[in-house]
Amino acid sequence: MISDEYIYLSRDEIEIQVRNGVHSIVEHPTGYCFNSSCDRICNNDLSKFTCAHEATTPTKAKERIPVREQLIAKFNKLNNGQYSMIGFLGFLKLRIEAIESTFTAHDIPFIVFKGDILAKSIMVTEI
Repeated sequence: MISDEYIYLSRDEIEIQVRNGVHSIVEHPTGYCFNSSCDRICNNDLSKFTCAHEATTPTKAKERIPVREQLIAKFNKLNNGQYSMIGFLGFLKLRIEAIESTFTAHDIPFIVFKGDILAKSIMVTEI
């Protein structure tokens, strides 16, 4: 779990750490990575939940507005009750929630997406 605790560094402190190889700054679609030993590029909104070295600026957060709208449109189009879509719809919904969590962190106004998956699971549960 990512801590809600924030540590702020001055621009000069960051520059010194980058020059000394302590940190690196890599821009990716959803933010910036500050892990100098990272061998992957986070390119998904879910990296907010899986990477403790990512930072998202207000500008990067605002760039996710049209992405969220596209994901909602895709979710609504595919949410037609087919049980084969449950996993994919769950993934789309999780990405939408990740973007919304970024919006909340940056005080970007939005209406919370409350899409319910229409398909019933094929898993049978005993009562």
